[in-house]
Amino acid sequence: VAKAEAIEAAAKQVGDELSKRGLQLAAVINNAGILIYDPEDDVGSIDSTVLERILTVNVVGSFRCIEAFLPLLKASKGRAINVGSYFGSFAPSVNTVSYCASKHAVEGMSDGLRRRLRSEGVYVGLVKPGNIATSMNPKFPETHVSVVTAALEHAVTSPYPRCRYYPGVFIGRPCWLVCKLFAVLPERLADKLFKLG
Repeated sequence: VAKAEAIEAAAKQVGDELSKRGLQLAAVINNAGILIYDPEDDVGSIDSTVLERILTVNVVGSFRCIEAFLPLLKASKGRAINVGSYFGSFAPSVNTVSYCASKHAVEGMSDGLRRRLRSEGVYVGLVKPGNIATSMNPKFPETHVSVVTAALEHAVTSPYPRCRYYPGVFIGRPCWLVCKLFAVLPERLADKLFKLG
């Protein structure tokens, strides 16, 4: 998803195939994402090249996918589902600043597109998994990936999809609870909880 021409080619191929079969596009799920850790050896420094690489895939790539498939989604009154993370609600570690920035951007993009495209009949949803057992998260696997697929299925098929889904847990607590808690927690207290302040 880092290359606009690849996304455009995919949208054309999908559109052609749907047209041949007399079908319409039900949904686009933006699940592409990369996690690159910020340099740990010097916590006092930052590196914008890490941020740019992550934003290109996690944010710009997702936006481009919705943009490329939007004509098909408008025609079918379809759905665009973005996969975010609890990292879009808070920054749990000093070496994931760039990743957190990308997931906060996915949050804002999802909210904005949901409101912008509602009048076109296109639903935009956000799935914010907790610590899921995947190759991207080998250190903190707490929940099987099936909870994410169940949330995605609901977002695609339910007559009443939610704006946000919070499958899984974070340090044994429901992901929705932790995200909501950190939304109202004073920043200095949050910093102390993460031993940053």
